[in-house]
Amino acid sequence: TKETVAVKIIVNTPQMKKQGEAEISMVTFLNEEDTNNSNCIVRVLDTFHFRDHACVVFEMLGNNLYEFSKSNYFKRAAINQVRTIGRQILKAIKFTHSRGIVHCDMKPENVLLLLGSNVKVKVIDFGSACYIGQKHFDYIQSRFYRAPEVMLGIPYGPPMDIWSTALVL
Repeated sequence: TKETVAVKIIVNTPQMKKQGEAEISMVTFLNEEDTNNSNCIVRVLDTFHFRDHACVVFEMLGNNLYEFSKSNYFKRAAINQVRTIGRQILKAIKFTHSRGIVHCDMKPENVLLLLGSNVKVKVIDFGSACYIGQKHFDYIQSRFYRAPEVMLGIPYGPPMDIWSTALVL
């Protein structure tokens, strides 16, 4: 199609294969539920296997929020920009939670700007995601965005995504 895309190659180890299959299943499900592409979730265009590695073809997006902030020398963003981006992230999280999915790894690197924009975003990387009530992994969330319940080793769920999003903003 001569379309520019992003390809995520999932290493063929037992744990990564399991995570990759879960991610593909969840993002495909979310895309099917988001028929008009209005809930700020990355779009899966295709999947395939190459040398026994699962590969996921995603729409092409721009920089993540960390790289964007770095390119601006980590200067504070304008409140309107933070508000606009925050609303979109919360929209994505509300949508995933309403479909029974917890992202489990909200951080600036998992929020990407749309190409050519500095305020429109999509949430990516559902590799650590799980269905509400079905804990998959013991080690989740990046250290700087980790929710208290995860640090304390108690049951976690949707509130952990809200905590992490607040820290991102």
